[in-house]
Amino acid sequence: MDPVTTSIIAFLAAVGGAASTAAQGIVPDIVKDSYAGLKSLIKRKFGEKSELSGAIGALEQKPQSAGKRLTLEEEVREASAHEDPEIQAAAEDLLQHLRSIPEAARIVQSIQGNYNAQAGPGATAVVNIHGQLE
Repeated sequence: MDPVTTSIIAFLAAVGGAASTAAQGIVPDIVKDSYAGLKSLIKRKFGEKSELSGAIGALEQKPQSAGKRLTLEEEVREASAHEDPEIQAAAEDLLQHLRSIPEAARIVQSIQGNYNAQAGPGATAVVNIHGQLE
C-alpha cells in the first residue's frame, strides 16, 4: 500500500479509535492539522469533486469499511497521487506524526510489492495466487 493511502487510513483509524473510546485527547492537533493539510492539498491538485476526494470523504464516513479502503487505494493509484512529490511529503509528514502517538503507531503499516499480505496481532493473512507468475 502506498504512503498516501496508508496515512489516510491510519489517521482515520486513530481518530475513530479515539472517538469510540471517548479519548478525544489521543490525537494531538498537529496530527489533525497534518491530515487536514494532506486532504486540502489533494483537493487543490485533483479537485474537490474528484473521484479521489470523494473516496476520502466516503472513507471518513465509514472508516472501518474494507471496500472504501480499497476504493481509496484505487483512486490514489488512478490519479497517480502517490507519485506527486508534494503529496508524498505531506503523507510522510502525517505518518511521522501518527508514529508519535503510541495508540496509532501500531496501526501504521506499509507494504509494497506483489503477492504480499499483512495481518494485525491475533489475525491471519492469506495470499492466493491464481494463474502463472510473471
